[in-house]
Amino acid sequence: MKKYSSSLHLALLLGAFGLGLVANAQERDYGLWTGADIGQKLNKRISLSLAGELKFKDTLTKVDEFLAEFSLGVKINSHFDLFGGYRLGRSDDNDAFFTNHRFTLGAKTDWDISRLKLGYNMRYEYEFAEIYTNGYNLEESKRARGKVSMEYNLPNSKLTPFVSAELFYDMSPNKEQEFNRIRYRLGSDYAINKRNKLEIFAQYQ
Repeated sequence: MKKYSSSLHLALLLGAFGLGLVANAQERDYGLWTGADIGQKLNKRISLSLAGELKFKDTLTKVDEFLAEFSLGVKINSHFDLFGGYRLGRSDDNDAFFTNHRFTLGAKTDWDISRLKLGYNMRYEYEFAEIYTNGYNLEESKRARGKVSMEYNLPNSKLTPFVSAELFYDMSPNKEQEFNRIRYRLGSDYAINKRNKLEIFAQYQ
């Protein structure tokens, strides 16, 4: 029998989807990002995963975006993996309706040092958005993302705390190429059983 694993994600996001501050009105808005994913190992080297996410805004009263993602991973050796995938996003912003298509190609590596696991993830993303307002528009974007992460395996505990930082480099057409975003994440995995886990994290962008 082929093994599968799944996880649930719950995030209180700060920044773009979280605690925002409007300069003049001094208004605060809270967001929530929830999701679940399931993974299937086809063999020792190749695995598939499916994920779905919901993002809420306006103090959790509106769905900001729905995401569905398919990805394929290939293990090169015990420390190095290649991956690629496709993500569909649907969102509604006032009078505009968006459909986003994202294609991803990347590589990741990790190393165990006693109870610490250090990781690095580099990916390239091409995305285009179909925007429906009074007419139809197509907007393209390209970016590179690099993320460093660290997690600690607590002895005799179901918790695995982690911290990460991710830097975004914009390469979109007709735009100045620059580092334009950095994302910090702090949280923990909780092992429900051998195959399932719950992940909770806070994020600042």
